[in-house]
Amino acid sequence: MAHQNTPDNTLPKRMHEIRLARLRSRLWISAKILFAATFLLTIFCGDVHALDNEKSTGAVNIHVFWSKGCIHCKKALRFLEDLEAREQVVRVIRHEVTGTKEDMELFLSVAKHFDIAQPGVPLFVIGSQFFLGYGDDATTGQTLRAEIMQCQAKGCDEILLLKENTSRGSKLTGAPSLKRNVAASRHESTTPGESAFKTIRLPLVGEMEWHTLSLPVLTILLAAADGFNPCAMRVLVFLLGLLVGVENRWRRFMLGGAFVMASAIVYYLIMTAWLNALLFFGMVIWIRMAIGGVALGVGAWSLREFFINPGGTCKVTAAPARRAVLDRLKTFALSPNLILALVGMVLLAFAVNIVELLCSAGIPATYTQVLALNNLSSWQYHAYIGLYVLVFMLDDLLIFTGAMLAMEVTGLGTRYSRWARLFGGVILMAVGVMMIAKPEWLM
Repeated sequence: MAHQNTPDNTLPKRMHEIRLARLRSRLWISAKILFAATFLLTIFCGDVHALDNEKSTGAVNIHVFWSKGCIHCKKALRFLEDLEAREQVVRVIRHEVTGTKEDMELFLSVAKHFDIAQPGVPLFVIGSQFFLGYGDDATTGQTLRAEIMQCQAKGCDEILLLKENTSRGSKLTGAPSLKRNVAASRHESTTPGESAFKTIRLPLVGEMEWHTLSLPVLTILLAAADGFNPCAMRVLVFLLGLLVGVENRWRRFMLGGAFVMASAIVYYLIMTAWLNALLFFGMVIWIRMAIGGVALGVGAWSLREFFINPGGTCKVTAAPARRAVLDRLKTFALSPNLILALVGMVLLAFAVNIVELLCSAGIPATYTQVLALNNLSSWQYHAYIGLYVLVFMLDDLLIFTGAMLAMEVTGLGTRYSRWARLFGGVILMAVGVMMIAKPEWLM
C-alpha cells in the first residue's frame, strides 16, 4: 500500500505565536515609554506652572539700606512694614549701614554697581532696580509699591541674593542685562545725590523747599561766628595797620585784596576736603558722635573764654609764634617788588589760615558734618561751602575796605571777637547736642 504524506501545521502556528509575542512585547515597551513620557511631561509642566505662580504670587524682596537718626529712613520703613503686613507681597530686608561692617561693604558695593556718584540713605533695591531717597507715602511710597507689584506679577531678576540660613545676609550677583531705573530717574526722590524730601507745605505760603528754611541760616550763623575769631582778627588788624603805612593807595588794595582772596581760597579747599571725607565716612555713627563731642567741647570753651578772657586774646598764635608770623608779613608787604610782595601775601595767607584752624577748627568741622548729614547734590554742597566762606570773609572785607578808605585802624576786631565767642559757643553747643541726640533735626 502506498504511503500518503500529510502537511505539518505545527511550524507556521509556532511562527505566528512568536510574531504575536514580539508584537505584544513591542506594544508593552511602547506603552511604558509613552506612559513615562506623559508622566515626565506632566511633572515638567506642573513645575513650570508652579514656578510661574511663584513669580506672580510670591513675596518680592526689597532691600532697604538705612541708618539710625535718618528721619526719611524711618518713614520709609514704617510704610514698607505696613505694606508687608497688609498685603503680604513684599519681604523687607534691612541693612543698617552704621551697624555692621558687612552691611556697609554691601552698601558701597551696591552704590558702585549702580554707579551712584553720591550714595545716601535710604537706598532701596528691588530686583535689578534701585531707588534713592524717600519723600512721603503718597509719592515715593507708591512708586516703590508699583515696582513691587510689577515684580510680583511678571517676575524680576535679583541682583541681591539672600545667603542660606539667614534673613539678613546678602551677596551681590551680576545681572545678565542690568537696566538703569528709568522710572526712578523721573521721580524727584531717586536722583543720586538729591534729597527725597524737597518740599513742605506751609499755611498761607504754599510749598517751600525745606532745606532753605534752616541750612542757609545755620550756614550764615556759624560762618559769622567763625569769621570773628580773635586769631583771624588780630592778623587782619595788623595787616591793616601795615598797609595803612603804604603810601600808594592801589598797592594797599592789591596787597590786602590778595591776602583776603588767598585766605578765602585756602579755607574753601580745607572745608571741601573735610566734606569729601565726611561724605565717605560720615554714615559711621561714631564719627558723627565724635564731631558732636568736639562741637560741645569747643562751644563750652568759647563760653569760658567769653567770661575769663574779656580782651579776646588769641592764645594759639600769641607770643613768639604770632610775632614771627606778623614780622614776616611786614617784611613781604614792605618789599619794593610788587610781584614779590603779592606772592608773599598769598603764601602767608595760606600759612596764617592753617595756623588759624587751631583757633577755630571746631566750627568748620561741625558745619561740614551738618552738610554731610543732608543728602544734597554736588553743586549744592559746594554752594553752601561757598556761602560759608563768603560770610566768613565778609567781616575781613568790610573792615579792610573801611580801613583803607578811612586810612585808619580801630579796635573793632577785638571788641567783636569777644562777643563772637559767646554767639558761636551757644550755637556750637546746640548743634553738638542735636548731632549726638537728634541728628534728624539737622537734616
